Amino acid sequence: MMTERTPASPSAAFPGVEELLSIRDEQLVRRFQAGEGRVFRLIYEKFRNQVFRVAGYYLRNQADAEDVTQEVFLKGFAQLSRFQAGANLSLWFHRITVSTSIDALRKRKRRARWVWDDPARGGSRVIPPRETGPREARSDEVSLEVAEIVSRLAEPWRTALVLRDLEGLEYEQVAAVLGDPVATARWRVFEARKKFKGEWLRQGG
Repeated sequence: MMTERTPASPSAAFPGVEELLSIRDEQLVRRFQAGEGRVFRLIYEKFRNQVFRVAGYYLRNQADAEDVTQEVFLKGFAQLSRFQAGANLSLWFHRITVSTSIDALRKRKRRARWVWDDPARGGSRVIPPRETGPREARSDEVSLEVAEIVSRLAEPWRTALVLRDLEGLEYEQVAAVLGDPVATARWRVFEARKKFKGEWLRQGG
């Protein structure tokens, strides 16, 4: 007697969050480079929040951050075939996101208030919810001031602060994104914190 088979859900073949995170980056890259183009969707799902969050630190405008996120993954799709084995995929996306965000700022040259819609908290945030700012100021109440100060920092101080204090990268990883020796990256973070603190105190923070 034949039994009727239940059609598989379209999402059944797509891994959940835990399973997705368990897939090693090397496996994803290797499969993509072997011609399995659809695996880029997994890469997108794994890194889209990171890319959008970092873009938000620079642009402070949701629509602009979404535009940059799309551009980053278009660049990623075009360049991933040349990705070197053993390299860090997360840092690779950080590097593309930083450069693309800076380019967007140069082109648009406009100042916009970053509004983050966070339904889970029933309100708005100024900076994406991983952290609200450098270690001296992390409460939601000061997140707007933090975003304003970070946005005014010149490069490479802004990137050093974003990567180390907002994204939580190790100094070696910050150095890799900036293309600096580790000692230089440490110095840039130190100087960026001094600049941030000076601006913070001037604003009465």
